[in-house]
Amino acid sequence: MNRFPQTKIERPLEESLAQIGGTMNRQEADSFFGSVMEYLSKLPQLLLMSLASAMVVLVGILSHKTGPQLSLTIFYMIPIALVTWFAGRSIGFIFSTLSAITWLIADLTSGATYFPADIPYWNGVVRLGSLLILTFILSTLKNTLRQEKEYSRTDFLTGTRNRRYFIELLNMEINRARRYDRPFTVVCIDLDNFKRVNDSFGHSTGDLLHHC
Repeated sequence: MNRFPQTKIERPLEESLAQIGGTMNRQEADSFFGSVMEYLSKLPQLLLMSLASAMVVLVGILSHKTGPQLSLTIFYMIPIALVTWFAGRSIGFIFSTLSAITWLIADLTSGATYFPADIPYWNGVVRLGSLLILTFILSTLKNTLRQEKEYSRTDFLTGTRNRRYFIELLNMEINRARRYDRPFTVVCIDLDNFKRVNDSFGHSTGDLLHHC
């Protein structure tokens, strides 16, 4: 006798598989911001740093033209944030220093009068400190998000991937199959009498079985 009753599936394959994990989460790449972040993450680091360097130079020229009357702080932060997020903390520190020096040169060559004369240098030190703090905060935030994402995908007891990670992979495969108009197969393996393994040999042995 067949132990598993046959069920007629009337929904499309994507909807049926999505029921395994409940309602499918909206993918980050579906949003405009997510698409931009995904595109930037795929750029070569050398190209990304070249673009960021060009931005710093352009902002420095604009600072020189406008003088200290017009604040351009946010425009110096943008390239720093880009390289910090996609290239790492060390590169972010380098661009923070480069931006602070560029900003100082723009102030000194803008023709503005400062009293006392060492005010631009004080401003440069303060700006450098602020940009370095920004770099540190962004890099720490990214590392924290990466760790939290990894923890959310992993079972704490066994160290194996959990249902959340399975749903993420499932959504990726569904999107890939839809994009290339190709079928794909999901194989499920059930361990019979798994409770007996835990009862007979202990939970540590059952955890080892999870890794097999």
